[in-house]
Amino acid sequence: MSVYLRENPFIQFFDEYVLPGFSPSGILGISIAGVSQVVPGRTFARLYKKKFPETHIVIGGSIFTHLADRLKEWPEAFGLLFDSVVIYEGEIPLLELCRCIEKGSRLEAIPNLIYKKDSLIKENPLCTPKPMDMMPTPFF
Repeated sequence: MSVYLRENPFIQFFDEYVLPGFSPSGILGISIAGVSQVVPGRTFARLYKKKFPETHIVIGGSIFTHLADRLKEWPEAFGLLFDSVVIYEGEIPLLELCRCIEKGSRLEAIPNLIYKKDSLIKENPLCTPKPMDMMPTPFF
């Protein structure tokens, strides 16, 4: 077993058991809410992007909200691991991103979104969060 696989057991697991169940899609969302999810989340994103490069991968979760300012220092991750990042509340931005990807529209109008355009990292304005009682119950 290579050192790389021994140090990251998620690679073999995702390659053998998870990715075969996926097919290409227009968009894939990955939420990383805790530190323990960073390595498996990034690993899955990279493997999925390698297998389905045309899919727009968007990541989000509290980890990336806390790291929003640092993402500008990590431009090589855009396109390699993910295509965009949703910070703070993601319900409205994710819906708008899905509509945008479906129509082939530009990303500039999507709130809370960080993405790469022309080798620059762009950060769209934040939206006002909706009151929790106006949001649908999550369906996991």
